[in-house]
Amino acid sequence: MTTKHLKNKPLVEAILEMRWSLQGPPNMQVDPHYKILLGRLFDRLSSEYKKHQPLPAASIPDEMAGYIVQHQFRVRENDWPLVQVGPGIITLNDTTAYTWKDFENRAKQVVSELYTAYPDRESLRVNNIVLRYINAIEFDYKKENIFNLFIGIQYGMKLLQKKQVIVGLGEIGSPILKLISQSSSVIGYDINPKLINKTLVKRYEHLQSAFLHICIPYNDKFILNIISIYKKFKPEGIVIHSTIRPYTTKKLQEKLSVPVIYSATRGVHKRMLKDLQRYTKFFAIEKNAPKRNWAITAYQNLMKKCGVTTKQISTPLTLELAKIVVDTSYYGWLINYAQLSNMIAIRNNVDYDEMWSFADEIHKFLGNRPKMYPGFIGGHCVIPNLELIKEDSLYQIDKINNMYAKKIKNSKSIRKKYDKSKKASYDI
Repeated sequence: MTTKHLKNKPLVEAILEMRWSLQGPPNMQVDPHYKILLGRLFDRLSSEYKKHQPLPAASIPDEMAGYIVQHQFRVRENDWPLVQVGPGIITLNDTTAYTWKDFENRAKQVVSELYTAYPDRESLRVNNIVLRYINAIEFDYKKENIFNLFIGIQYGMKLLQKKQVIVGLGEIGSPILKLISQSSSVIGYDINPKLINKTLVKRYEHLQSAFLHICIPYNDKFILNIISIYKKFKPEGIVIHSTIRPYTTKKLQEKLSVPVIYSATRGVHKRMLKDLQRYTKFFAIEKNAPKRNWAITAYQNLMKKCGVTTKQISTPLTLELAKIVVDTSYYGWLINYAQLSNMIAIRNNVDYDEMWSFADEIHKFLGNRPKMYPGFIGGHCVIPNLELIKEDSLYQIDKINNMYAKKIKNSKSIRKKYDKSKKASYDI
């Protein structure tokens, strides 16, 4: 297919639009500070945007003018860029002379001046910020074929798009797929073909794979399995969301020519999608990883598009240990102590919850007396993760748990008492 080189860039207008909350009932909302704001903005912007022009909408009653621009401030008469203001709305608009650097500086200035000029900053609650580009190209309908133009545009857009691939569609992979699908083209892959959406796989088969997101359980063939899947999808990078044995990221990176990120997952399985958006997503990458800066930026941007905050840790080993030592194993120790204290309460014929109420205020003020429910540690996180680190001292968690199950007959049903009272909700 031949490429058509455009004589002029297709940008018609770049628009930054910012909206804030109005007051009053629906369809009658007003900004009580708008009139004062307008005067103050004029004072602050007039040195750069000298030409003030009221628009026809300026005559609309305040109760009907919510989010309608009423005034323009231009650099010169009939020239760009310009700032537009109305009740609850301000925009920055530029056109053919647009450059990102200039537009960025102007945008920062406009936002700063808005906050400075607004009479009651405490009540200024921004609810929407949009950066929008309007593009158009010249087209001669008499000499050119409109269908060829559409095909060319569609082809070009496909080249720009890339897909995310989620491997393992279980309790971690499924919510991660839902999360990323909100902002990106994404497909899921699993050893169970019934879990794979074949329609999406077919739709996105032409797209390059950006990140391969690994959400499969760890086993002795984990690295070999990832290498095999890597050869199938040929991604630009790999992100491991699974809980893994320390040094796994390092060993895998040594075998691959694409960057490998480790990004431990936190949350309760039954509400994982919500927790993914609530918790900061920690991640780490080896210092000698290829395309390291690209991988860091690309992953941060992907998560940001999903509404997820990220934090980079110094090394993957630090994060691999953190997931096991200060998350699941620490949780196991806390439950162990609840088990031990419950056995003491039973042996002395006292109520466990009443005994622990003594620590309620201490924990409230100091935050270092957490009360756990004294149930049996089941599930596939706390105990199985002990095998990943193989630390003798941590195996005490499993030993105490098994001893508790033998001595306390209802250890595996105690959870029901606390779940019904909504005092606890744990995924162990």
